[in-house]
Amino acid sequence: MISRLDTTRWASVFLIGVATLGVTILVQQTGTAARVRGEPPTSAHSLPAVEIVETAGGLHQTLVRSGRHGQVVVYLSRFLHFVPVEGAVPERLNGFPIPSIDLVEVSSERVDPKNVLWVIVQAGVAREIIHVLPRQEYERRRSGITAGSPGIDLRPDSIVTHELGSRRTVQAKLPAPDEPVILGIDAAYLDGAETGETLESLRASGLRADLVVLNHSLDNPDVSDLGRDRLRDLAAAFEAAR
Repeated sequence: MISRLDTTRWASVFLIGVATLGVTILVQQTGTAARVRGEPPTSAHSLPAVEIVETAGGLHQTLVRSGRHGQVVVYLSRFLHFVPVEGAVPERLNGFPIPSIDLVEVSSERVDPKNVLWVIVQAGVAREIIHVLPRQEYERRRSGITAGSPGIDLRPDSIVTHELGSRRTVQAKLPAPDEPVILGIDAAYLDGAETGETLESLRASGLRADLVVLNHSLDNPDVSDLGRDRLRDLAAAFEAAR
């Protein structure tokens, strides 16, 4: 059993203690255009912005309004949230007149839990998505893929594919990209993972983030109340650590 004190301690370590380990979490203080890869943080104790949203629409709006473009998004969930918006792309693209469509506008109007990460890629917020699934869910999905399937690269510890040039990786282990990422944690992930364990995994991973978004997923009927309660504990731990 993990106590609330331990949870807060781990949140504090994740948010500020990692600076002394050389994996400082960077804050984007002057906008995406001002951030240069590898630039040292302005303060050793800079904290990432932590946003709490209730739905997929809230997640989408928060990321779009943040003004970020072309970042890596690491999203922890039990689901992939990457189903294309039906009808967003015209079936007939050849011929005359050439179809004209604002894919971002059409997609943004129809955001839901099934498609929110797909929409974020279309909006240009993410150039790469790294889906982090619970180990059991990852193994289940991997077992359903036949080796040599077109467009799917089965690697020892991950599944890699692409969406119109945007790389997508599905894995069970937290990554540690060589740049700050947008980190999203969905209540669906916490259906099967305790708050303290999740924070400890984040601390140990070396992951750097300049924005953390916690999504309660109130619009997803497949998320349990337990997962949402654990996400609230996670939010409280982050707040207590600031």
